[in-house]
Amino acid sequence: MEPEREGPDLYTILQLQRGASDVDIKRAYRNLAQTVHPDKHTDPELHATAERNFNRIHEAYEILSDPQKRSVYDSFGFQGLLSGLEIGSKYQSPEEFRKQFEKLLQREADRKLQARVNHEGVYNFSMSAVDALNNPFNRDKAIPRIHSISMNNSLIAPLSSKDTATMGGSLATQRGMGMGHFLLGMRRQCSENSALECSAVIGPNPSLSLHAWRQLSAHATGAVQSTIHGDGVSLDLIVTRQLAQHWNGRINYSCGSQGGVSVSARRDGERTNTNLEFKVGIVTGVKADMSSKISSKSVLRVAARCDTGGVNVELGAARKLSKHSSAGFSVIVGLQGVIWKVRFTRAGQKFVFPILLYPTLDRKVLLFSLVVPPLTFSLLKHYWLKPAALARRRRIQLERRTRYAVEVAEATEHALADQRLMEAAVTKKRAKEEASAGLVVTEAVYGDLKAFDAHCVVIARRASQEATPSEEPEPEASKQAGEEDQEGMRETEKAKAAEKLTGSGWLVVTDALQFLVEKSQLQLPGEATFADLMGFCDPCPEEEKHLRIKYTSQGRAHEVTLNNKQEEMRLPQTSHRL
Repeated sequence: MEPEREGPDLYTILQLQRGASDVDIKRAYRNLAQTVHPDKHTDPELHATAERNFNRIHEAYEILSDPQKRSVYDSFGFQGLLSGLEIGSKYQSPEEFRKQFEKLLQREADRKLQARVNHEGVYNFSMSAVDALNNPFNRDKAIPRIHSISMNNSLIAPLSSKDTATMGGSLATQRGMGMGHFLLGMRRQCSENSALECSAVIGPNPSLSLHAWRQLSAHATGAVQSTIHGDGVSLDLIVTRQLAQHWNGRINYSCGSQGGVSVSARRDGERTNTNLEFKVGIVTGVKADMSSKISSKSVLRVAARCDTGGVNVELGAARKLSKHSSAGFSVIVGLQGVIWKVRFTRAGQKFVFPILLYPTLDRKVLLFSLVVPPLTFSLLKHYWLKPAALARRRRIQLERRTRYAVEVAEATEHALADQRLMEAAVTKKRAKEEASAGLVVTEAVYGDLKAFDAHCVVIARRASQEATPSEEPEPEASKQAGEEDQEGMRETEKAKAAEKLTGSGWLVVTDALQFLVEKSQLQLPGEATFADLMGFCDPCPEEEKHLRIKYTSQGRAHEVTLNNKQEEMRLPQTSHRL
């Protein structure tokens, strides 16, 4: 099982990769101890920093050099070390410890599972705007009329790691007539490869269903569903198989009052999804749809259907508004006329508004339906949606940085102190690399790179203004100003130095990365955040962070930008050359 990593990564503290040998661990500890040992620093400030780092390194070494503690840490992380369980007289072997610890984890997982209830709902409001388009200036007819409403709600509650209960209901009204149903269901995960589900519908048309699912092979699954209802008994046999890397096929055979056969194929790609289906039965025909990501938040969708029930084409788009919200719009053109469909989803609740514009195909209405929505969306996006989203992101960012201001300030102070501690070693390494045309880190920044780039622009503008000649001050004023400048010289220099190394959401880590260079190579550890490295910190908690490294190797400039959590990487690389 994958361990939960709570606390710093011990391998990153010792600048090691996972799987390092005992010899590697001992060598890394000795090399770091030579730099951060408190006895090597007489300056009170550097001595305190060295003592803090030495204790951190020593703690990591004590755990990783102990086979039993390392086994617990590799399997369960800090949570295992702090659980209170120990391998000793009570648990004679790591396997006994593992079983007991997994029981504790399972009890905690069950507690969290029982507290989680998923609420899902779909609300459909069918409307007609035919009278509104024909009589736009008539107050009584200018507003679209709702002619049918349907609602479906369900509560999905995990009872245990294997059992899930479902309770829901549906309600539909149309032209003064209505009906509703109540649903109860239970799902049991029998094993990793099989599941069983039973559900009952109570209402005007009651039914009882039994659904069984099983993994047939590594690439195929099968399912059987039997339903007893007022018209008799129906049976569905479903087989799904992976046809290729991105393609899945599905065959569904139904027998009963709604019998038929359907064959479908689906392709799930990185940016484009395609679905094709052919069906023979009461409704016979084909349909296809394709959706493609046009940006990180927007999706374009095209669908077509041709069967005994009619012919239509749908063109639409959807956009993610926030972490839990999305909105979509589509135009449906077919034998039934021209329809707008507006969708809004929020935290599992989906609202759909189909609006009938015209009951038949009309060129003017079709042109109106295709031109007005994108034009309206463009205006809304430019003047309302984009500014509102930007203001919201800035507000959330400000709230986070205000909440973590004290913690970040303390962590930043420690990181800068660590960099001062390694200054002598970095100077020697940089001189050695420059002499051999090796790897020299010229600039490295970690955190919010957009904020850092904006800071550089401000600094450049300020330097340009300071370089502009100004009027000569009077002798008296000049003398007084000079005395005040001399009194605050040290504070000003400290402020300028700190301003170059850290800011709101970012930290310069040039020296911290140069410290890691060995024999003209920089090896970055994987499976851990960069904030665990010596001389680093997390400058913007709960935000997306990047590490940008500018360096030279063999006299040629290189640059690379890495995510907050990066796979193991070794520099230099030819792909980074500018």
